[in-house]
Amino acid sequence: PFSFNITSNNFLIRNNFLTLGLYNQFFTGDPDHPNQPLDLETKVPGKNYTYKSLLKGYIPTHGLVFDLGTNISLPGLNFSWGNYAVTSGLQVFWESNFPKPLFKLLLDLNPVGSSYKMSFQQNILMVQHLAFSFAIPFPAYKVGMTIKYLAGLGYAGVDSSGGYFYTGEKYIQSDSYYQIRRAVGGDGIALDFGFTSDRMDKWQFGAAVNNVAGKIYWG
Repeated sequence: PFSFNITSNNFLIRNNFLTLGLYNQFFTGDPDHPNQPLDLETKVPGKNYTYKSLLKGYIPTHGLVFDLGTNISLPGLNFSWGNYAVTSGLQVFWESNFPKPLFKLLLDLNPVGSSYKMSFQQNILMVQHLAFSFAIPFPAYKVGMTIKYLAGLGYAGVDSSGGYFYTGEKYIQSDSYYQIRRAVGGDGIALDFGFTSDRMDKWQFGAAVNNVAGKIYWG
């Protein structure tokens, strides 16, 4: 059988700090005012610290990591027939790492004598891929392989960064540096391997290893 995909789009957003449970606890969990944020300056019942201190304790030591990603299929270049398929798409990845002291600055502001170390990391990658896939059927399962050509459209990343933010009695002092690397135009290949079983009492099992030996050589 032959199938044809006109277009599709996948979108990913994630972080390593804010969860639904954490959001409900601090931003809708006021016991005296339902669905209202907690007063961060009040003490936790039965404890000798405030909700603000509790919130700061949830912030990961290496800071907040925020990821965005999308995969947009290219119209007309996604189809399959029998055990073969051709797929293509545009992939964009964005990863940012904000330092923990930045959130302490937002929560505590900048009291006199406070000093905050600042560093920042970020990576942005745009890749277009064209892939050919095939599957080999066996009596109770199938194994498959995908060969992908990767066209690197662009990359930008912060290799190293640092600095500080200090508040004195009558002045504010700060210093920072950022080293950025970028590249445009690259070529590479990658391999995917997969396995899927036939249906067994409404159950079907599968596994895949993606981007084996995947690498892009930038011009």
